[in-house]
Amino acid sequence: MANVNENGNENSYERRASELPVLYALVWRAFEIGPQVMTSFEERIPRLVIWLKELRKSDRLVACGGGSFESSEGFSGGLTVIRARSFEEARSLANGSPMNEIGKTEVMIWDVFHANLQENTNWMSVERAPEVS
Repeated sequence: MANVNENGNENSYERRASELPVLYALVWRAFEIGPQVMTSFEERIPRLVIWLKELRKSDRLVACGGGSFESSEGFSGGLTVIRARSFEEARSLANGSPMNEIGKTEVMIWDVFHANLQENTNWMSVERAPEVS
């Protein structure tokens, strides 16, 4: 039987976890760090934007961005979060990034819990992300 709080809301972690989709984090890291990487990166931005737009058009793109890792100076990596039907599909989509020419993308299965971070009688409300169609 599910645990219900004083407001009548179900607190079942197991139920909520089973309803949330699996997302995939594509973690890109440049092979080298320095001005030459930034130039190489900037040259690929038009193709990167096309790749990201294709992901968005197919309802795969969840989020993306880039920055630096703690151990590096300057721009050195990026993260693209996608929806996919399988790890194999996620890997195939990741292989389409032009940034793989100057770095490596690792695919991580990411069990994400979307929370609105508003306390509700000591329970965070978990919201379901859109399903892959």
